[in-house]
Amino acid sequence: RTRIEHTLKTLLLNKDLNIIGIKGEGGLGKSTLCQMILNDETLMNSFPGGGFIVETGHQALDKDAGSRVLNQILTNILLIEPDEALQIQSSPQKLRNIWDNWDSPVLAVIDNVWSVECLN
Repeated sequence: RTRIEHTLKTLLLNKDLNIIGIKGEGGLGKSTLCQMILNDETLMNSFPGGGFIVETGHQALDKDAGSRVLNQILTNILLIEPDEALQIQSSPQKLRNIWDNWDSPVLAVIDNVWSVECLN
């Protein structure tokens, strides 16, 4: 596990990477590994915008999953209430403005993705 944790930390600190995927059977410790990373204060200093886990699970199979994931991300990044996040989502211009002006790296772990469609 130490080698895997070290490799993941190295990848997370690579400024050229925006997305890192971890795939494997249930029960192998993927979620535990991500939680260990989020608890590593030294690593998290590289993410001044913070870090959090968004759970999708089996609900990711329905048509509203992408909206729920985005809502959780906005709620965690902006430290706002879910209703406010929904208002931002309903305005593409507001959402674009937030993303275009966001300059603090954030570590967002999207866990239990059962279908890639929920990330589209």
